[in-house]
Amino acid sequence: MQRIITGSVYVGLLLLCIFWGFETYAGLIFIFGLACLYELKKIIKLKSPLVYLLYIGLCAYFYWMPYGDYELWGMLGLTLLIQSQLIFSLFNPSAKRLNTLKKTGLSFFYVGGGILFLILLSRVTGEYSPELITGVMFLMWTNDSFAYLVGRRFGKHKWVPQISPKKSGEGYIGGLVFSLLMAWGISIYVPVLTLTEWLFLALVVIVFGNLGDLVESSFKRKAGVKDSGDLLPGHGGLLDRLDSLLIAAPFAFLMLHLLHYVSS
Repeated sequence: MQRIITGSVYVGLLLLCIFWGFETYAGLIFIFGLACLYELKKIIKLKSPLVYLLYIGLCAYFYWMPYGDYELWGMLGLTLLIQSQLIFSLFNPSAKRLNTLKKTGLSFFYVGGGILFLILLSRVTGEYSPELITGVMFLMWTNDSFAYLVGRRFGKHKWVPQISPKKSGEGYIGGLVFSLLMAWGISIYVPVLTLTEWLFLALVVIVFGNLGDLVESSFKRKAGVKDSGDLLPGHGGLLDRLDSLLIAAPFAFLMLHLLHYVSS
């Protein structure tokens, strides 16, 4: 019951802010990002508060300043580079210890870059689209729900047992299939994107979202903790809820821009 109540409040607050307007959506996600940074700092034992200042400066710059393509694509490129290294490290683990500077940079681009492009993704069509960002949320929630249900019922082949022992290949495929079906359904009622764009978006969100979940799981496993925090009773911390989107959002932002460029 606690998990249901917490989840309902979280989803309700998120959807309310999304449809209230860009300012409320961006403000809520910005606050979520601060909480994620706090939880990540504890997990990786980063004591320096510098990453908070960098994060606030980043979001303030892209919210208030008339930034250009160089700044946008430069930030996207660096974010994708660092996040790709985190994904690569899942399959090539290293025992190297990170110093404060590296931990700060990792936190900034992992959480800060992810949050920034989760906000900017809502404007990827040129204007704020609550339907688009809500569609992204529903794709992720569909994957999480059906990956769990299919994996619990049919899961036999462990996907990455060294990082997340409960995840199965059957659950991964089940989540992806139902997410593609959800994308097809969304395209009928939310024509802000074409069917092809919704399907590609679903693929990117689910593939990189699952990798994002594994990235956070690897941090927690190294730290010997089950949840990133206890802010959401029954669900853990906010980083546990947003880990998939932190990695998926920058890649989805890039994919939609590339599709628009090819079709134009």
